[in-house]
Amino acid sequence: MLIIESHVRPIICSLANKTKKIAMITIDKKIAEGQRRLGDVPVINYHRIPSRAQLTVNLQDAE
Repeated sequence: MLIIESHVRPIICSLANKTKKIAMITIDKKIAEGQRRLGDVPVINYHRIPSRAQLTVNLQDAE
């Protein structure tokens, strides 16, 4: 099961399964695009909503 939490301004989504947070996705133009880590969880920031292909590649790279 995949759980997606969403908050607005900036947009923040947490992707998690039942036992582990998979990634945090943010959409915020004030922060540089790219990846960083918050503990064990990858945080990926975009300036625009990513395509499905781009999101898939970035999530695979983050693992």
